[in-house]
This record gives sequence, C-alpha cells and structure tokens, in this order.
Amino acid sequence: MEIYEELIKILGGTTIVLAAIFGFISKAWLSKIIEAQKLEMKTKLTAFEQELKATNNKLEAGLQKSIAISQIQFEKEYLIYGEIWEALVSLKIATDGLRPIMDYVDPKQSEDERKQERMAQFIDPFNSFSLLLQTHKPFYSSSVYEALSNVRTKCHHESVGFDVGKKNDPGYYKEAVANSREISSLIDDACTAIQERLESVKVL
Repeated sequence: MEIYEELIKILGGTTIVLAAIFGFISKAWLSKIIEAQKLEMKTKLTAFEQELKATNNKLEAGLQKSIAISQIQFEKEYLIYGEIWEALVSLKIATDGLRPIMDYVDPKQSEDERKQERMAQFIDPFNSFSLLLQTHKPFYSSSVYEALSNVRTKCHHESVGFDVGKKNDPGYYKEAVANSREISSLIDDACTAIQERLESVKVL
C-alpha cells in the first residue's frame, strides 16, 4: 500500500493520476467512436457506389435500345408502315368476308361458285399485302416483319379452312370465329411492334 502511495506522490498526486487515467479512457472511447463512424461511412459509401453503378447500367441499357437512324431512313420506314398497315386493314376485311357469322347465301348460287367469288375478293388484298411485306423487307425492322408475317400466315390459314371446309360441317363457323380472333390479336401485336420500333429510334 505504501508503495502505491509513494508511486502516486512521485507521479504528481491523486488528482493528476486520475486525470491521466480518465484522459486515456476518453481517448480510447473517442477512438472507438471514430472507428465505428468510419466503418459506417464506408458501408454507406459502398452501398451508394453500388446504387450508382446500377443506375448507370440502367441508363446505358436504355441508350443501347435507342437506335440512331437518319431522317431520310426514318421517313422512308414511316411511309412503309403506313402502306403496309393500309393493306393489312384491307386484308383483314377480306379475310373476315370469307365466312362471316351473319352469312348470306344466294340460293341461286352453288357453294363452289360462292367460294370462287369470295376467294377472288380475298386473293387481291392478300397478294397486295404479301408484296408490300416482301419488297420492303430490307428497309424496316425485322421484329415488325415477323409480327406482320404472323398475320399473313394466319390469314392464309383461314383461307385454306374456308376453301376445304363445307358450310354444313360441324365447327365450320366456330373455326372461323377462332381464326378471326387470333388474327385480330396478331394485328394488335404487329401494331405494338411498329409503335415500339418508332419510339426506339433516334433521328439524327
């Protein structure tokens, strides 16, 4: 005990020793707080960098989707879509006319004569649409071409069903209704493909 008392006296007294001890403890405590804050800031900085990287990736992906084309090319492509769409509307009307639900059959006309007449009204719109689809193929989007080709294929399918089917066959008109609905759905898909193409291009 005397040794400790002598040691305290040598160090300058109880007050000075306690002050030194508290000072040491305070420095250690403050050092821990600083280290904890550094770790927290580092964690937040890492999270922010990751978020920033993700945002940049999204922006870059958006820019990559944007396709730069010339004004001349855009105008040509736009006109092509207008022509093809007009021909598509005519084709849809002609296809629906092959075997409409509210069908009128002339009793003086044989079934073969009726089919020949309706196929004649179908074939011109079908050929016109097909010609536009193929001749302009190099000048517009491949995704649009695919969507329009699907419509053409289904219209041809309906014409075959009409040609080989018989009016009194079970499911004759049921098949026509199903085909008409599918064609309408495919036309909507083609419309969406055209709109997305026009929205994605950047005119130079």
